[in-house]
Amino acid sequence: KRKVPSWTPPGIVFAIMWPLVVFGLRAATGAMVVAQSAGRYATTPIMTLMLHLGVANLWNTVNNVERRLGFSVILLYLLWLTKVATIVQLYRVSPLAGKLLAITMTWLTAAAALETNTWLINPDALSGKLEPLIPRKHPKWKTVFRWEQQQPKEDEEAST
Repeated sequence: KRKVPSWTPPGIVFAIMWPLVVFGLRAATGAMVVAQSAGRYATTPIMTLMLHLGVANLWNTVNNVERRLGFSVILLYLLWLTKVATIVQLYRVSPLAGKLLAITMTWLTAAAALETNTWLINPDALSGKLEPLIPRKHPKWKTVFRWEQQQPKEDEEAST
């Protein structure tokens, strides 16, 4: 189990902030920009938002599924940078949308600091070293897609 810094907010804060504030503001500000762009989605601001969302999904998988704490730190800083780029692009079309999305930078900055500190206080149990910041092969981390998993033996017998 991961150790967390003493200043980690209670779990309920994450349950409120991510879906209601962060996800809600992404959707609302994206909709504002689409409305200002005559209903077009294929615009630089929306594509920048899509890039940000793609990095967010990658971070979520690396952090919560693969549990690669070191690489998740790097991805969180990349997420921070893509959020800044998105804010700038949205602001150019709709200053209000850019300002509203900028509110979430406070939360994302705190999350980056929290993730960095979590990484620092969780060295590998066997080696005592911090997990690497760059992804690499290691028996501890393996992503297996559902379709790659072997069927249980009783399923194999039933199909013969």
